[in-house]
Amino acid sequence: MQHATNHTTDIPQNIPISWAIAGTPDVNADGKNDILWRNTDGSVAVWTMQDASNHTADVPAVIPGDWLIA
Repeated sequence: MQHATNHTTDIPQNIPISWAIAGTPDVNADGKNDILWRNTDGSVAVWTMQDASNHTADVPAVIPGDWLIA
């Protein structure tokens, strides 16, 4: 709620099934959990979260499938 009568509605994005959440670390040390994604092709992506619906997306690398994200 922003005011007594106004509010916003967030519609989640459709994420392809080739992507899975690998973890929720605080990647940028801002005190908020971020979302770390991994694709079946080895790509990794990070959503740095500002709040429940606002984020910045980065795809920093492709890593071999035999590497584990700890």
